[in-house]
Amino acid sequence: MSSTLQSDEALLSIFKTAIGPNERTFVPVYEAANFIKTRGLCHFSELRNVLARLGIVVHETKELPNSVSGLSQRVDGTPIILVNANMSELEREYTIAHELGHHVLHHSKGNRTLLAEIDVEPFAVTLLLLTTNDQERLRYFDEVPAAQSAFRSLQALTCATIVNSGLPEIMPVINCLAALELLEERTRETWTPEN
Repeated sequence: MSSTLQSDEALLSIFKTAIGPNERTFVPVYEAANFIKTRGLCHFSELRNVLARLGIVVHETKELPNSVSGLSQRVDGTPIILVNANMSELEREYTIAHELGHHVLHHSKGNRTLLAEIDVEPFAVTLLLLTTNDQERLRYFDEVPAAQSAFRSLQALTCATIVNSGLPEIMPVINCLAALELLEERTRETWTPEN
């Protein structure tokens, strides 16, 4: 296991066990943490290798319009992720995580709704949060607006769940929010701009 994932083992534990798969809001978070644990993803940059091992084809193409970052589909039962090759490397990596979320969360081509797109962002950002170090996270947040937006949305979802939850169910959500805030604070404190 890489030192990156070891340093965030407590955070992974919070996402994986404290929340569990029953809280609808956090199903994508739970599924991302479960994917990391069961598929051996130690670092975000290894995602393509893990997908290849699982038989998920990732193909970069310049044929997608600039307004489309990527898409996922199944061809003859094989999961395929198409990524817009005109984007930066970090944007392509994040798009792969986003599109993987559709496969893991079982979004078929026919049921791609706005809700499916909203659901998949917490999956992608959780993969990013749990498999990168502080400086890498900040690079993604700086260069990939979708990653920063997803992080902020995950924080907002967590806060909304706290407001709308009954007291017995609130502790796992508070733990998640605390972990997100701690991660953000730690990232800010340890990051030093390169000269």
